Amino acid sequence: MQTVVLAIVHHALRMPSEPAVSNNGKRGLSKAQLSYVIDLIEGSINKNLSLSQMAELIKVSTSYFCRAFRQSTGLSPHQFIMKRRVDMARALIEGGTMSLSEAAHAAGFKDHSQMSATFRKVLKAPPSHFRHSRSTSH
Repeated sequence: MQTVVLAIVHHALRMPSEPAVSNNGKRGLSKAQLSYVIDLIEGSINKNLSLSQMAELIKVSTSYFCRAFRQSTGLSPHQFIMKRRVDMARALIEGGTMSLSEAAHAAGFKDHSQMSATFRKVLKAPPSHFRHSRSTSH
């Protein structure tokens, strides 16, 4: 059941893979490269992929990968991964089927504490806020 929930959350969190064009006219990653990297990130959200591993898989240098990824998404690879983890954990928490620790682990956080700190930084609220907000809205 947890695998099905994770697959649904991954699908719901998919973003368009259209690369952005920067002000200087240079393109970021190709649509195929960006789609591949996003699929890779989402498929291994609970693992720690290195920048060099992602760059190597699309056959570019690490520094180019970081610049092109930011150009394509508006976020650094790390920011993108953290945002996806927060979105996934939030969806799992709001779903109410997992404990906060289980949601943290499923979304790739080291532990509940790391997830809480990231939630506070990104969403300006603790993870428990989203469990409570769902239960009080029904």
